Amino acid sequence: MKNARVKPRRMERFKYGNYQRYYSLRNAEHWNDPRIKILERELFENKNVLDIGCNDGTITLLIASKFNPKRILGIDIDYKLIAKAEDNLTYLEKTTEQAKVLKEREEFIKDVRSYPSNFQKFFSLPESLKVPTKKAFRTDIAATSVNFPNNIVFREENYVKSPEEENKYDVILLLSTIKWIHLNWGDEAVTLCFEKIYKALRPNGTFIFEPHPWKSYKKARNRTEKIRENYEKILFKPNEFEDYFVNHLKFELVTKIIPTEGKDKFKRPIMIYKKTSITEQ
Repeated sequence: MKNARVKPRRMERFKYGNYQRYYSLRNAEHWNDPRIKILERELFENKNVLDIGCNDGTITLLIASKFNPKRILGIDIDYKLIAKAEDNLTYLEKTTEQAKVLKEREEFIKDVRSYPSNFQKFFSLPESLKVPTKKAFRTDIAATSVNFPNNIVFREENYVKSPEEENKYDVILLLSTIKWIHLNWGDEAVTLCFEKIYKALRPNGTFIFEPHPWKSYKKARNRTEKIRENYEKILFKPNEFEDYFVNHLKFELVTKIIPTEGKDKFKRPIMIYKKTSITEQ
């Protein structure tokens, strides 16, 4: 009886798909997400990027550090995951700085050792070459910087209910998130989400989308009573999304790619769309 009471509470807790350490569950190596390997640098370099449903920030951080976007904002409905994302940023920032300082320190010591031994005692390690300590977390993105870690920020936000933005982003990602929007708020929320994304993209902007298959919805349908109710009412199925993007929103499908690494059940196709025109919704 104890387990029967605990399980529903656990399912309610993760009703948004907001699992702690989600990407660690999906992949053995936290910082080795296979999706990064199939996304190209030119999609993000010097671009203004939004990552919707960023979870603990793993993908957002990898994009920020590897692909040099001008700015990237990661949002998630769960404040605990945003706090975890901030912790991950602090960790990665410190690791990056330490690696840089250690390299410079090694070069400094090498130079000092080239001097005669009786001169070496006059040299001490400069303050700038000491391993940095933890810094206070930023609350905003630098206006002009494109260098990690000054190009990234995280924010708690429910995208479905947030104010609309127009022509603000060059790239928007929606990875492994739409199922939870669908199950929690229904068909109307999904179409609203897609329309907001289209409006928020600049002309020729890129939408990177990773949908869940319908069988994945079935597995999650009993998570809460509300989810079960919404599941039974769904008419707009995942296999209809592409037609909606192309024929209603006027996105152009650029490519469809599938990760070749990682566990089989997580090798979902990633669709890359381009906003080809500005259409009044």
